[in-house]
Amino acid sequence: MVHLNIHRTSDGRFAVFHDSTLDCATDGKGATAGKNMDYLRSLDAGYGYTADGGKTFPWRGRGLRIPFLRQLVERYPHAEFWLNLWASDKESVQALLAFEQSMSPAHFFHFVADKNLPLYNTGTVPTALSIESSKRCFKDYMLYGWSRFFPQSCTDTKIVVPPKYAKYLWGWPEQFAARAQYHGSSAYLWLKHRPFEEKYDFRGKGVGAVTGDIAGMRRTRQ
Repeated sequence: MVHLNIHRTSDGRFAVFHDSTLDCATDGKGATAGKNMDYLRSLDAGYGYTADGGKTFPWRGRGLRIPFLRQLVERYPHAEFWLNLWASDKESVQALLAFEQSMSPAHFFHFVADKNLPLYNTGTVPTALSIESSKRCFKDYMLYGWSRFFPQSCTDTKIVVPPKYAKYLWGWPEQFAARAQYHGSSAYLWLKHRPFEEKYDFRGKGVGAVTGDIAGMRRTRQ
């Protein structure tokens, strides 16, 4: 599953870009959301990247552009996308859901603010989680997991587990992952910007990973 930060544009499309503002990475200014797509596409998306404190800018002028969501989904129609909508007002949420309904067979999951869960989770299988919903699952399982009771807050969802707390989950990793799958859920280690190392690789035990270090994941497979 590919995690993407997205922003609704003024012309009703969705730009794929990590930051909520343009100032750091591009040669543009201001909030990413609310700009029109033509303006976003005109920017140098590698303009501000530097790995040596501003001595060099290796991606500046290399033709990097901000893509939009339809472009990626059409290019990878069978991929699974985990979407994080930065400006998650009701109008933007409804526009995103309408877009997704037109883009079958791509599969979408959402990481959203707690207040928006009811907007996404209207079907028989929930398609979204929030930080708060994940915390509820984690706390409930810590309290009751030892008794083999699997809490409702952990059912039919994605469960993200920070590495430092994984040891507190009864049966981690194999039995926890098996119980989650039995109840319609799947478990992921929440690594965020942490380098992916072999000690975090539980894919053979039923646990996925949320990570930005794709190169590190590939190295562990070799």
